[in-house]
Parts: sequence; C-alpha cells; structure tokens
Amino acid sequence: MDLIVDYLQSDILPTDLDQACKLKRFATRYCLVNGYLYRKGKSLPMLRCLYLDDASWALDEDAKQFAQSCEAWQKTANLYHFSQERLSSISTPYPFAIWGLDLIGPLPTTPRQAKHAVVAITEATGGSYWWKHPVRATGGS
Repeated sequence: MDLIVDYLQSDILPTDLDQACKLKRFATRYCLVNGYLYRKGKSLPMLRCLYLDDASWALDEDAKQFAQSCEAWQKTANLYHFSQERLSSISTPYPFAIWGLDLIGPLPTTPRQAKHAVVAITEATGGSYWWKHPVRATGGS
C-alpha cells in the first residue's frame, strides 16, 4: 500500500522495470483524497484503504454497531440455550450390539478383480434368511 501512496503522491517508482509497469497499471484503480488512499469502485462509491491496525478497529466498531442494531440478536442474547437436565450417557449400546460387519474371503476372483465380500449382519437378517435369499452384486458380476 505504501508503494501506491508513494507513486500517487510523488511519482516514485521501483527500480525494477517489471514492478514499475505493474505498479502503474495497479495504481490506476486508486486515488488519494486528503491524504487517504481510496480504491475506485465500478458501481460502488470509493472504498477507503486501511492499514491492519485501522482495519481491526473498524471491524470491531462495525460488529458492535451490528450487534446493537440487530433485533433478533438482542432478543436471544441473554437466553440460556442449554437443557436444564443433566446429561447422561447411553447406558447400553443396544442398537449397535445387534449389528455386525464381516469380511469373507478370499473368494474366486471376479471379472472386476474382487476377492473379498463385506457382509452386514443385523438382527432381522438371521443365518437362514441369507441362504434362502442370497444377495447378488449388480453391475455384471
């Protein structure tokens, strides 16, 4: 940002020719008004360029202003959003106790080079069910 200000105030360019050309092209988007650097917008008003310290102060001020003017935030800011009951862990992992995954194989190699099968077992799919209704992979194998 200092390079742009130096160029716009007193036509000071870097010694490197490539950097000087880039700075000239880049500086056309900016202007100085009362010692402050502004970026020219296409459809927006001129935007003031800030250094890091000024930018953090401006963001803090904008956040305060937004928080004070936001009606929804003001209504819910002081509410306690957590449950009033004590949290308790699940005493039994029952839903997961009846599930199971198994890897079977090695099987004869398929045309897609698959040698193993992953089988999901639940309470509803007992052993005899699988033999009556075998699951077949779709897609050619």
